[in-house]
Amino acid sequence: MGTEKDFSEKAPLMPSSVKKTYKQIFLRVFRAEDLPIMDTNFIRASSIDAYIVMKYGTNKLKTKVVTMQEKKVDWMEQMMIPVEIPTRNDTISIQVWDSDDLVDELCASLSINVKAILKHEG
Repeated sequence: MGTEKDFSEKAPLMPSSVKKTYKQIFLRVFRAEDLPIMDTNFIRASSIDAYIVMKYGTNKLKTKVVTMQEKKVDWMEQMMIPVEIPTRNDTISIQVWDSDDLVDELCASLSINVKAILKHEG
């Protein structure tokens, strides 16, 4: 028998009259500027080894790790997130992390409203 948490994470029951549709949201990650300096050492200049984690529902996507140069981090990556409509989750969570040998550190975060993106599709 499952727990209450297990039950809440499963798809809600919908009447048969509700038609599900599926879409893809394409997110392009270009650049971050003026991120906080997270790594300081005597061998190389102070920097950050940044990567981005995007979460939507059970999907989790991650960019490559890029070391900041001239106060910029350039990823130049494109990601695709599948969306079921009607949506169960309204936000895409985007976090910028600093990759370290022991523990990665959160640097920045934001949320994007999925319904707002879908409303402006073209």
